[in-house]
This record gives sequence, structure tokens and C-alpha cells, in this order.
Amino acid sequence: VLNRPGGAMPALIDETQYIRNANLHANINDILERILATQPKDPYDVLLTELFKVRPMDGKPSRLDLALQIANDQAAAHKGHNFTPAHIAHVQTLNSVLGIPKSEPAGYTSTYSPSPSLDVGAFHTERRPSRQATATANAHLKEAVKQISYDKLLGYHELFTQVALNMTATRVDNWETLFEDIMNGARALTSADRCSLFIVQGDQLVTTLSTGGGEIRLNIGEGIAGHVALTGKPVNIPDVSRDSRFSPETDKQTGYRTKSLLCMPIKHEGNVVAVAQLLNKDTGEAFSSEDERLFDSFSLFVGVCIRNQSLFSNVSHEKKKNEALVGMATKLFQTTDIRDFEGVVQGVIAMITELVEADRCTLFLVDKPSKQLVSKVTTRTGPFEIRVEIGEGIAGYVALSGQPVNIADAYSDPRFNPETDKWMGYTTKSILCIPIRSHSGEVIAVSQVLNKRNGRSFTVEDEMLVELFAKFCGQALSNAALYEFVLRTSNQTLSLYEVTADPFAPKSGAQTPKLAQEFLPSYNELEECVRLTASLPESDVKELFSADFNALNYLPGSVGSKWIVPLFMKLFDDLGFIDMYKIPRDVFMRFLFVVSKKYRQIPYHNVAHALDITQTVHYYLKSCKALETLTNFDAFVLLVSAVLHDVDHMGLNNSFHFKAETPLGVLSAATGATSVLEIHHCNVGLQLLGNPETNIFCNLSADEQKLAYKQLITNIMATDMAKHKDLTGKMQEMLKNGYNKTSVEDRALACSMLLKMADISNPTKPFEIARRWGVAVTMEFYLQGDAERRRSVPSTPGFDRRVKAELAPTQIMFIDAFVTGLFQLGAKMWPEMANLAAMCIKNRAEWVAIIEQHKTDSNK
Repeated sequence: VLNRPGGAMPALIDETQYIRNANLHANINDILERILATQPKDPYDVLLTELFKVRPMDGKPSRLDLALQIANDQAAAHKGHNFTPAHIAHVQTLNSVLGIPKSEPAGYTSTYSPSPSLDVGAFHTERRPSRQATATANAHLKEAVKQISYDKLLGYHELFTQVALNMTATRVDNWETLFEDIMNGARALTSADRCSLFIVQGDQLVTTLSTGGGEIRLNIGEGIAGHVALTGKPVNIPDVSRDSRFSPETDKQTGYRTKSLLCMPIKHEGNVVAVAQLLNKDTGEAFSSEDERLFDSFSLFVGVCIRNQSLFSNVSHEKKKNEALVGMATKLFQTTDIRDFEGVVQGVIAMITELVEADRCTLFLVDKPSKQLVSKVTTRTGPFEIRVEIGEGIAGYVALSGQPVNIADAYSDPRFNPETDKWMGYTTKSILCIPIRSHSGEVIAVSQVLNKRNGRSFTVEDEMLVELFAKFCGQALSNAALYEFVLRTSNQTLSLYEVTADPFAPKSGAQTPKLAQEFLPSYNELEECVRLTASLPESDVKELFSADFNALNYLPGSVGSKWIVPLFMKLFDDLGFIDMYKIPRDVFMRFLFVVSKKYRQIPYHNVAHALDITQTVHYYLKSCKALETLTNFDAFVLLVSAVLHDVDHMGLNNSFHFKAETPLGVLSAATGATSVLEIHHCNVGLQLLGNPETNIFCNLSADEQKLAYKQLITNIMATDMAKHKDLTGKMQEMLKNGYNKTSVEDRALACSMLLKMADISNPTKPFEIARRWGVAVTMEFYLQGDAERRRSVPSTPGFDRRVKAELAPTQIMFIDAFVTGLFQLGAKMWPEMANLAAMCIKNRAEWVAIIEQHKTDSNK
């Protein structure tokens, strides 16, 4: 084109500048979109004609202008329009460039001389050709056009090819429409009767027929299309009946007769992304090499379209998948109520079914005691329960292994039990079985999904989607199961019989459980409390505020037990807390009365122990000046924490509850907690404070109440002996850095330390008091040992009354391991406690003397 004779070449502009000035990228996309939408008879004529209309804004021609000018003239001639001498001149130039023999239309002599300008309006002729000359010229031009293929044109115009390849992008928003457009275009281009487009999906080819419907799936390497996908090379079969590679089974399935076949790879960046299979040319001829070259050029654009659509579909699909997953999870927690376990189960089943578009879903729950999976299903004959041994069948295998199972053909898998289908009146085809785990990772259920609605198998993506959703299901099921367990056992755990021996020992005769509300005092009992509080003997009050206070004088059932509530009242009154926090005195008395009843009549952890610890905390606050290091609010909550710190203790330690799998032990194990009793004491305390008749926090502000509950829980949790080392370590670190009273964290640690010290303070009391408390705690240990033997659980060392350990050595061991160091540390914070640390050392010496005396007596 650049060397065409006649006239000087006009000034050219740079290709990049032309593309930018003419906004060619957008124009090409718009033109291609219109061609796909309208499907003209000759799309390439339309494409070239439309592109010719695109001109740079500065009006200068470019190399592309020259090519498009000639192509436009060729298109006009191809459509059979009358043409001018100027048209013929351009067409002849095009023919020359493309290597087409020159032919002059008969009956016509042109006087046209090419103009330097390519403006169509500047073309002119001196006379109009005759009708016969025009017809003859048309015939010659049409014959010439047949020899011109679009790929050959592209080969001479590299710029156009590059722009088209880079910027061609489909705006079709679904695969089905894009497939139809591509297949229709391929059929029109090659004059094929039918076209199938196989898209590469992993190690398979998937196609939807453009005519006749249906879907075909092939493994890559299987059949002709699979071979082309594997090799990336075309296959052209003129007569399929003579080619062994062709399988007539497809024709039998579709009811179609294939004669000739052209199978072409469609690539993007060298990788096969699809395979087009063209069948039977309209003319009855076989597909030619020209058809192959033509489709090969077309496939370049198709590859870009498929790749773009694939990327768009992947992003769109991921977005929809994430939206569906989040939507399902939100719906699960918004529409299900953990108080309705069966409702949560049904919600999980419905949402998993919807998520993967399955026909059915069964949820098997793990029943640990029986080592079975349990599911309730409904059939035409009514509801019934299915039980499967863990490890048996597909669901049992998933429960045991914790691994998902995806089966395309259920009846070909030996783990599938076809009898189930007979019972259900159902035919299982494909199965997707996914484990559902609790927050701790334990398999608590198995979801078994059957038969996708579209008749296909479950995909890897379905598997991943259900596994992700199963995390939310596990949380919902765990919460619902935990709530159901708490609901079922709350009355049992909160209202166990008050006993003086092992609470798990067989009961003689029927007893009525005493619930919290039944512990509320009568009007007369409140009046008696008021009277006793006012008439407390002065000697008792004096002793109450001293280090020599003996709470053992007020054991439940003793004569002194009537003074327990008045003594509690006196401790709070002495520090002014009842008036300071505007606690109604009747409410405070009810609170103390109910708390005293909620402590069980057991040897050690009874209400006398609570009084002892509360009195000891009061002594620390006032006599040891700990109150100066805290706020009044801190001290008030700390004293309340002392009252509640062992409420409803059963005389059995944390270890027993885990070993014997008591309701509290199972509950704690399910939540991952280790402080079984401490959590229980908090729960009972919060239950009492939640009752308006016993809520001593009733006149605190909302923020103060939140803070009080938080501090109460922190203080009580610190009494767990398993946290002793951690607590002392933090205390040492705080003292090293310096105590800061304005620090909330430092004050919270100080409160935890004070309650912890009070809880194990028996060895710091006068020796006789310490000895009696030692006897009491040993008796309680023996009761736990008895319960351990009855339940056939490992015995705790020192708790077996049949192997009686001496009291003195156990007390010395306890003092050395826990008490001495703790009180020496406390004395660094509160120097007035030094006398308590000294008393502990003195008592240890007393126990050593007893051991020595015992040895002397034994020798005699």
C-alpha cells in the first residue's frame, strides 16, 4: 500500500499517537460488540467499513487509514454496489498488494488518476461505466474477494492485528451467551452446519451443543476433542466413517449424523483454553485448509474473549460465593435460636442444601457415649432415628477420620449401603460428606449431602464451600448443644441436696431440692436478723476485727450459727459500705441469708469458711492498711467477692469434676475451661445478684455494675490453686516495677492477691485455729476419696482414708509450697502483714515439733 504508484504519500502520524487520538481501543470494542449483537451476513465487511469511519482528530491520515480506505472500497465492491473508476483503482492496488492477479473489467477504460487525498468526497470519474461493464467488473471483483481471507489481510496489517488482540474484550456477562455467539460466528465463518465448543475445566472438556441441547464431558486426551486439547493441534476429517478416531456413540445420543469434522484448538498465550468442533459444511464438501486458516485467525480473538470471560466469571463467582457464604452464616445466626437445638439442626440442613443446590441433606450428630452417629429423618411412613456406628459407612468414616468424602457414583463405592435407599424410597447418585467441628477441632457432626439438582456430581468447589460454611455450623451447633446441656443440668447443679457427707452418696429417702428462691428469708427471719445484729456481744465484735477471730465457733448447725448474717453485716458496716453504696438493708440481709444457705454443710467449704475469709479480707483492708492502696469501690467489691468466693462448693475439687465427668466437669470441658468450681461460684453469685430481692448492686450506676461484675469474677477466679504460680509471678513483676494506685491493672492484681492470701490464710492464724481448719479440710479430702472409689476413678494422693497420711507432714508441705512465700511477698506490698508471715513460720515449727514428739513416743 505504501508503495502504490501515482502521487506523493500524504504525511503520516505515529501508530501509537493515532490509537490515542482516535480512541481506537474503545471503538474496536464497540464495533465488535455490535457485530456480535447483530450477526451480519459478512461481519468482516462491516468491521472494516466501521473502522474506516474512525479518523484521528487532527485529520492526518495514518498507515491504518490507507489500509482501511482500500478495505472499505473492497467491501463496497464485494456487496455488488456500483463503483467508480476511483474504486477500481483502489481495488486493483489492494489486489496487487495481496498478490491477486490484475484483471481489468471488460468494456471499461478508466481515465482515473489516484488523488493524493484519500477523502472519499475527492474521488471523481469522467464518465459513468456501462451497465454491462459494471456487471462484468462486479463478477471479477467477487471472484477476487473469494480468494482473500481475513487472516491474510491481518497478516499485512500487523498494527490492526495487535490492537484488535489487545483490546478485544467481550461484554457478555454469562458463559451461555458467549458460547452461542462464538459458535454462531464459527459456523458462519466456515459454513458449518453445527458447532460444539468445549471449554477446558481442569482435566476435563465441557461443552453445551448450540443445537439439540445437552452437555458432554470428556477427559482431556479422550476422543477427538480431547486429543486436540492435549496436543494443541487441529484435526480435519473429511469422512468420519473412515476414521477410527470418531465415535458414533455421540451421534446416537444426539440423533445427528456427522459426515465431516474439523476440530480446532483455541489458545490464549499458548495454552489451550477451548476446543471447537465443527461438523458438516453446508455445501456438503469437506473442510478445507482455508477453513482451518480462517478459524485459526478467528480463534485468536475467541481465545481472548474466553480468557476475559473466564477471569470475569471467576471474580464474579468468588464474589457471589463469598456473598452467599456470608449471607448463609448471617442467616444461620439470625434465624436460629440456640435455645431451640432442633431448630438449629434444621437450619443447618436447609442452608447447606441451598448452598450447594443439593436435593437432600442429612445431619448426623456425634453421640460420644454410644460411639454412634445419630440422625432424625422423615420418610413417607413417618419420622424415625438412624444410628450409625462411628467408622461404618460413609458418614461413619468421615466422623472417624475427620476427612471429607466426595463420591460421584454412590453405588460404585463399597462404603455406601444401598439398603438405606430402599428404606427411604430414594435413589442416591452423588454424595458429599463433610465433618463439622467444634471450636476445639473435635468432630461433633457430619453433613451428608445427596444429589445435585442439575444432575451433575458435586465439585471440589462445592466441597470447599461446605467446609467453610461448616465452621459456622459447628459454632451454632456447639452453642445450641451447650445451652441445651446447661438447661438440662442447671437445676441439678444449682440445687443439689445439702448433705454432710459425700454429695454423690446414695440418698436414703426422698428429699426435695431447695432452689435459690426457696432460700429467701421470711419476714420473721429478717426481723430476727435485725435484732441479732443490734445485739451482737461486744466481745464478739472485738474479736471479729482481730487476727485471732475464730470462725469455727459459727459452724452451720452450731449454737453460734445464728450470728453468721449479723457478723457479715458488721464487717460491711464497719467500713461504711452499706451506706456508701446505698444498699437497702433488707436487700443486704436477704443476700447474706441466701448466701449462707447456698453454702453446703460440708466439713471445710461451708459458710463458716466464707465468714472466715471475709473477716480476713476485712482485717487486711483495715488493720494491714491495704485499703490505702485501693479505692473504696475496689474494697467493697473485694469484700463481696470474699462472701461469694466458694458459694455452693460441693466438697469436691476441680480434678474430681473432670475425672468423674460430673455435669460441671463436662460443661467446663466443652468450653475449654479448667477452673470448674471458680466458674460455678461466679455463676451462682451472679444469679443471686441478678435477683432484685438480693441484688446488693441495685443502686450502682450501669457502668459501676459492669465494673463490679468484672472485678468480682476476676477476684474469684484468682482463688484457683492452679493459678497460684501465675499470680505470684505477676505480683513480683508489679512490685519490681513499682505499684501505681492509679493503675486499674495494678489495683485489680492487688485485689486478686488479697483474696488469694485470705483463702489460704489458715496457717497464719493462731495454731489451734489453724490445726482445726487442717482437720476440717482433711475430712473433706477423705469424703472426695470415698467418692472417687465409688466412681472407679483414680484416687487423688492423700485423699484415701484407708491410707491415712499424718496431718502434720501435709500441713508442712502446704505451708512450704504455697503459704510462706505468698505472705512474704504480701508483706513487701503491705508491711503490716509481716506478723502474719511470722505466724506462719511459727506454726510450721509447731508442726515439726509434733512430728518429733510422735517419733519420740514411737521409740518408747
